[in-house]
Amino acid sequence: MNYINQCKDVQSDDKNYLFNAAQDIAVKIILEGRTRAKALELAEKILRFGDHIVQSFESKEPKYAQIACRSGCYFCCFAQVSLTPLEALLIGNYVEKSYTDRDKQDLMKRVEKNLKLTHGKSLEERVKVWYDTPCIFLKNKKCTVYEVRPFICRAWHSLSVAQCKKAFNDRNHSAEIDSYPHQNYILGTVRAGLQQGCMDMGCQADTLEIAKAVKSFFNHQYPVEAWSKGEKVF
Repeated sequence: MNYINQCKDVQSDDKNYLFNAAQDIAVKIILEGRTRAKALELAEKILRFGDHIVQSFESKEPKYAQIACRSGCYFCCFAQVSLTPLEALLIGNYVEKSYTDRDKQDLMKRVEKNLKLTHGKSLEERVKVWYDTPCIFLKNKKCTVYEVRPFICRAWHSLSVAQCKKAFNDRNHSAEIDSYPHQNYILGTVRAGLQQGCMDMGCQADTLEIAKAVKSFFNHQYPVEAWSKGEKVF
């Protein structure tokens, strides 16, 4: 069943619809089978669902200014990203399939460095080590898992490179950055619906930090299968 096409004629600003639709997608696919394939299918479909809703909304409500984000612009990639277990599983699977052994070793070194520098620190304290804790997937100013990046990264965007650069250089984590609120609203609601659907099916759904999640993924022999069966992986 093509769940994405079911929402073509629905208003994108209907929060209840978005939440319930995402919840329904999660429940239906998990009920189809608690397997590795179904878990990854769900992760891919729910991301496409969120992207589709954003694109559908923007086709009816044209943007008044161009989004400034471009490949190689990485100012926002020093924040500590949170994600759901299902998003972590999709990213872990992507790394398993597309990274070389050397790439994986380098990734785990970045994970350990990130965890060491951020462990037990408040947000204000983490900002002090901002330059030393880029996203573990940032390499040569580009995201190495862009295709499967989590909801929070899909939602983050800016209408001004200058504002991002200033916030980054000033280490101001609460700086005002001009953006389109509908992207955060839509993708955040879809993510919340996904989490509820996973919880309904007894699958781990609590929010995770990306570095900790990746470490847990590679410390588990069968993380996707275990999550599908309701075991705690992260």
